[in-house]
Amino acid sequence: MAESWEGRFESLRASRVLTHNADYLEFLVSKVWRIDRQPLKIAEFGCGFGRFASMILPLLSSGGSYAGFDSAANLVSKGKEIFAESPYPF
Repeated sequence: MAESWEGRFESLRASRVLTHNADYLEFLVSKVWRIDRQPLKIAEFGCGFGRFASMILPLLSSGGSYAGFDSAANLVSKGKEIFAESPYPF
């Protein structure tokens, strides 16, 4: 049976605090993937509350779009709350 992430926002948020290196992600976006040069359409499946989106969207050129999908509706709702005050629609 698949594990459900419904109701696990606090656990997810706490476990992700030190799990990425912002400099390395910036290096990947600009030097390896070179996806910061033109607007992109990004779809993320299993987006949770948008943790990855919050890290990558500021590194990309403006004018693109992002769509996050997750089976845990409450995490998507939490992501919408978090992104409501940002320049990035979620």
